Amino acid sequence: MPLPRHPYLDPDRVEHDLGGAARRDPFGHRLHLVFGVLWCFFVSWPTSAVEIAGIPLIVFFLIRTPNIWRTWGSFAVQPLSIAIACWAAWQAVTLAWSPAPRRGLEELAANRWVWAMWMLWPIMAHRTVLIGALAAGFLCGNLSQLLHAAGQHWAIPALVWPRLPDRNSGWWDPVVGGSLLVGALGLHLPAAIMGRGTLRWLATAGCLIELVAIGATGTRGAWLAAAGLIAITLIIALARIRPARRAIATTAAVAVLAAVSIGVVWIVAGDSIARRAEAAAAEVRRAINEGDYNSDTGARLFMARAALDAWRRNPIGGVGAGGFREALARAAQDAGMDPASVRLHSHAHNAALHIAATTGAIGLLLAGAVVALALRGAFSELGPGGLGTYAAGPAFALLGLLLVSLFDPVHLNAQTAAMLATLLAMSLVSRPQSAAIAFGPSLPATRSM
Repeated sequence: MPLPRHPYLDPDRVEHDLGGAARRDPFGHRLHLVFGVLWCFFVSWPTSAVEIAGIPLIVFFLIRTPNIWRTWGSFAVQPLSIAIACWAAWQAVTLAWSPAPRRGLEELAANRWVWAMWMLWPIMAHRTVLIGALAAGFLCGNLSQLLHAAGQHWAIPALVWPRLPDRNSGWWDPVVGGSLLVGALGLHLPAAIMGRGTLRWLATAGCLIELVAIGATGTRGAWLAAAGLIAITLIIALARIRPARRAIATTAAVAVLAAVSIGVVWIVAGDSIARRAEAAAAEVRRAINEGDYNSDTGARLFMARAALDAWRRNPIGGVGAGGFREALARAAQDAGMDPASVRLHSHAHNAALHIAATTGAIGLLLAGAVVALALRGAFSELGPGGLGTYAAGPAFALLGLLLVSLFDPVHLNAQTAAMLATLLAMSLVSRPQSAAIAFGPSLPATRSM
């Protein structure tokens, strides 16, 4: 049963307010859309490009204020907007007892990208175009990986980014690139597995590209998250199929897609995957049997232990935003280890554990509310057959980021946080289902502020 909504979120009222802004200023609306598309296209690029791409959108949004202020009411009462505001406010409150408030301010500043939600809302009738721009931007990142591989193969230093062996992530940092690419995979998966016709084949090609790209990054957390995302998508696809023939056909198509994907990924990055998997297994054994945490995987296990210890000591409010490094040093001392010998990271390499350790149960509940509302909004209002189209892409991209957050706090890194904010914008409810320029005759005037 649908939850009751604020009157400002009545679909007719939202359509009137957003469509009215488009009709009053059609040229400005189209220019707003251009800047929104540029933002979505560049949001997966390096951080400097993301920040530059945001400037024209912010400036033009402010210039358009006289025409779009009526859209602010429906944005302000969005359950997701309110939950994010509560989450950020609680982070700020925890600075009062944080041992490192300056670092806490940096964590609080990671929320800065949520402005994109507000500024994309007036053009959300063009959601499909924005999703396409997001997917196209990732293809450019994939091209940077291809150039990196070509530069290594033919010894062209100008094409090579400084990366460790077995870590081809193009212009991204390997861990960040792996996280982003799991989200990109989510954009294509629903159309590839549940779509039909030409769209399914195009989406399948997108899935293959992103799977190879994820394999090439050498990021083990991204590999596991991608596998989990594919499994969830398959479960959803099979659960919604009733006629036996369609079930058989879809299962066969999925099996072929899975076999081809595994084969292509193994051909391109099989040796790297095998070496990284063997290294992870050895690191886990050393951490458990010998207490050796001086490895990538060992350090992550110790950080998880430190986060749980910090949460047990401060279950309600945590140690305070920015205080995880100090909590990690204390855990090392309690374990009889020299803190100087421990990799003192500022986060726990797990979003849920980091949130619990720094903001306690209250922060964890608020962050969980943001996730639940975002997924609910992303999966709603898709229309008949919507799960088999790119309209469902943001929902599965959010699932991908949620899974990869088990290995890296995506809400703290600038690049993944910017993408997360963009996906949250596409998850707002009562969003118009048609292009605002093509809205029907004006409805009776309403006030939304």
